Formats: sequence, structure tokens, C-alpha cells
Amino acid sequence: MNQKLILAALILTSCSGTNGTDGKDGSDAVGTDGVPGVDGVDGADGDDGDDCSVVDGPGAGEHTVTCGATTVVIRDGADAGQGEGEGEGEGEGEGEGEGEGEGEPCGTIEGDLVIANSLQIQEVAGFCTVTGTLRISAAGLTSVAGLSGITDVGGSVVVTSTNALTSLDGLQNIVSVGGEVALVGNSALSNIDALAGLTAVGALSVVSNDALTSLAALSTLTTVGGNLTISFNNGLTSLTGLENITSITGLVGIVGNDALPNCAADAIYLQLAAANSSSPGTCD
Repeated sequence: MNQKLILAALILTSCSGTNGTDGKDGSDAVGTDGVPGVDGVDGADGDDGDDCSVVDGPGAGEHTVTCGATTVVIRDGADAGQGEGEGEGEGEGEGEGEGEGEGEPCGTIEGDLVIANSLQIQEVAGFCTVTGTLRISAAGLTSVAGLSGITDVGGSVVVTSTNALTSLDGLQNIVSVGGEVALVGNSALSNIDALAGLTAVGALSVVSNDALTSLAALSTLTTVGGNLTISFNNGLTSLTGLENITSITGLVGIVGNDALPNCAADAIYLQLAAANSSSPGTCD
């Protein structure tokens, strides 16, 4: 294969958005009639993510390859070193392709994403958007760290019926939730710090998470578009974290949290009730 085809193949390959391919060493040119052949052309740096074109010229046996802002002239090794007699040209092309393309954009999962085991988490690496609901429900699941690429969920985020999951680390990059955030029946869940980036949700339900003692991670939350329910979390000792909610359009229900004295969080409850545009709900 001549020099043109080798380098053109390398450069075109580098347009896929992955790291640039190392430039191919220039081939030794062979001349005739004792005239040394022209040294092999240095391998061109791989340039990621751009479409390439190859045109003939500007000179005979030359080809111009353009990838984005990079233009390289390639000479055919077979055309170099024309003369009379016998000779051998020795060329050593040295080049390294170093591309820094952004790569392929992250993908979108159309509809709901249901995580029932750790293998399913591995399968969705590289996706950042879920148009439907993200539902995590797996009794033996110990980590959701593999979901850290997800930033937007069009529906709800539901974590339910886990007995080994202790934290939500892996959900920390979610900044937009169109529906409800529901944490229901997770007996080992004690850390929800991953939700600290949320400022608005469609509704909030924290129900029957016996190991959960604090809601402080929710202190950035200002808007709840529906109901807010904090119920039957036997280890919850404080409602600190809800104090910055200024807008709520549904019911407020704070009941059955055994470690909270009866209406010990009256200040928080009254604030939520004042922000509620419909019914104040209940506090027990």
C-alpha cells in the first residue's frame, strides 16, 4: 500500500471522535539512476471529530488531506526519487497522532429505566438522560455509583425496596427531575447526600427508611410541585434540610416518624404549610 493510502486511512479513522491514531512512519522511498529518493513524509497528527477530504495536488504525486483546520500534503512513495541509474533513498518519517476530540455525546434512554440488579447499571454507562422514570428496586443492590453519568430525568426518581443500599452515591449529577423523588422502603439507606444538587422536584416522598436520620442534603430544595410526605422513618431525628422550601402546591404530610417528638418540628411544618397553596396537610 502506498504512502497516500496509509496516511489517508489513518487520518480518516481519527474522525470518529476517539483519540487520534499515532502517525504512520514514512516509508523509505526508492529512486533510480543513483539519485536518492525523497525522504518519507512524517506521519500527520490524528485530529479527532472532524470530517476529512482528500484531493489531488498541488504537485504531481501529491495529495492534500484536510481534516477540520489541519491540512497535510501527502506524497506517493512510488513517485518519489525519479532519475537514471540505481540508488536507494532512505527516509524515516516520524509522527505521533495526538487528538483531543470530545468523543460521542452521551446517550438518551427513551422511556423508563428500571434497575433491578448491578449488571443493568453497567449496561447504561454512557447515558445521561432518561426521558421517563428512573426506578431502582433491587433487594441485594449495594451501590448505584455506576449511574453517575445521568444528569436529567424527565419522569420520577424512585428508589424502593432495597435492603443493602446505604447511600445514593451515583445520583449526585442529577440536576433535573420532572416528576417525583420517592425514597420508599429502603431499610439500610442512611445517606442521601447525592440529592444535594436538586432545587426543584415534582413531589417528594420519604417513607419507611428506618436507617435515615437526616434530611440535611435537601437544603438546596426550594420548590415542590406536588405533595410532600415524610412518614414512618423510625430513625429520623430532624427535619433540617426542608427549611428552604418556599413553594409547594400539594399536601404536606409529616406522620409516624417515631424518633421525632410530636410536632417537634412545628417551625418547619408551619413554614411548609404557609408555602402550600392548597391544604396544610397533617403533622403527627
